[in-house]
Amino acid sequence: MKKIVILSLLSLTLFAKNPSVYSQLGDTIYNNSAAIEKLAEIEELSLYKKEIQEYIEDVNATKKDGFAIESGDKSVDEALYLKKLRELYKKDRNFIRVSKISFEESMQNDNVMLFEQLINSGIIELDEYRESIVEFYTLHRDEISLSQEPKLYIEEELQQRKSAVEAREAATKRGSEAQRIKWLREKDKERQERKNKLLEEELHQQKREIREYQKGELLGS
Repeated sequence: MKKIVILSLLSLTLFAKNPSVYSQLGDTIYNNSAAIEKLAEIEELSLYKKEIQEYIEDVNATKKDGFAIESGDKSVDEALYLKKLRELYKKDRNFIRVSKISFEESMQNDNVMLFEQLINSGIIELDEYRESIVEFYTLHRDEISLSQEPKLYIEEELQQRKSAVEAREAATKRGSEAQRIKWLREKDKERQERKNKLLEEELHQQKREIREYQKGELLGS
């Protein structure tokens, strides 16, 4: 019994990661497989349901072969494993392409459910459609129920946009305040210049009056 438990735990550990053999190609296939499997549940993609199920079976069998090669099992042909990976990769790309087309159509046709299912499947690269996703989500927020990862992604993007707007408004306000202060200083400077000019004219006038008075005193004497 203990041996069976240990073997089961070992099996779970192995399938918790991917085979290291040709991992650059294999990781893409294995990491996308869970998302592709979810596509079979989407009504608009029901045409591909059988193809998806067969694909997932092939992926799981190939992954098992990858671990066998990694463990040193010579009964599994490494060249055939690589050939299988290349075949699976072509199918992976096809499912990705179909998903993208359906996703773009979901936004064009305001198909909220399809948008939600594709986002939640994990098949859509969020960064690739960031602007469109945020805009569509904003318009249909009350109708969409997203899983944690995409929801957090969108909420963070919305928060960043809000912060950016607030920063621009603050900068504009600071700029307006700076302009107002500059205008007030210019006005103060103009008033001071006018005041100085009036004082200067008044001083000149006083000097002229004094000179006139002195001339009169001299002539009178």
